[in-house]
Amino acid sequence: MSLRKRSKITTVVLFLGCISLVAIVVNGRKIGLFSRSPQAPQTKATNRTTSVQISDLRHLGTGDVEVTLVNQSPKSIYAYILITSDAPVRKAMTVFQTVEPWEPGQTKTERIPANNLKSDSLAKPDSENEIVFSAFCAEGRICEGNEQDSQKLKQTLTGMKEQAARVLGILRDASVSSQKDSARVLESVQAQVASTSTNEESQPQSKEHVKGKAMVNQEVLRMVSKLRTQVGTPGFDLKVQIVAMISYYERLTERL
Repeated sequence: MSLRKRSKITTVVLFLGCISLVAIVVNGRKIGLFSRSPQAPQTKATNRTTSVQISDLRHLGTGDVEVTLVNQSPKSIYAYILITSDAPVRKAMTVFQTVEPWEPGQTKTERIPANNLKSDSLAKPDSENEIVFSAFCAEGRICEGNEQDSQKLKQTLTGMKEQAARVLGILRDASVSSQKDSARVLESVQAQVASTSTNEESQPQSKEHVKGKAMVNQEVLRMVSKLRTQVGTPGFDLKVQIVAMISYYERLTERL
């Protein structure tokens, strides 16, 4: 066979092979032999406020998402709400910054777990998740953002402020107590705080208001329990510890 004839045969074979390959791919897609690998749903960020900036949104290999926020308000922020899923189930992250307020100009990064994002994303792999910075409350309970979420934060902080004032009285009495036994002083503080009501039946209160009061009680009891484990250790000074607690709750009553 001549070289010219072999060349023609090779060309025909290659041509037929290409046609066959195209047919296999097309038919394979029709019957599902080849499927696109599922893509992780993308996430967008929406801001309901003007005084906080969403400066970055980063997808992690685990499926979690990191949101970077900047406080552009002239005041310290004490609480905020991030909505991570609104349908079919509303999921939200409520953050309270009472120990270390979010100061003006300061940047914060919140990590949103993948399972806190839109719960129907698996059913709709191409759908888009949305994280919403919904509201915040700053010093003086000045709130901004979604009205309903702002009111929830404001009522919670109002409850915290009221309960902090009650706790202050108990702590100040303890700081000037003539009782020398530190364990007994702490036991007395613990009993008084535990018996301080968080729900006044004579005046209806929202669940957020009651929650704020309960949060203060829980934190005081946690701190007192921790101090009780330190009684008798070298260098332990109960007066110093109580004064520090007084300073913290004074700040809450003055700034919330």
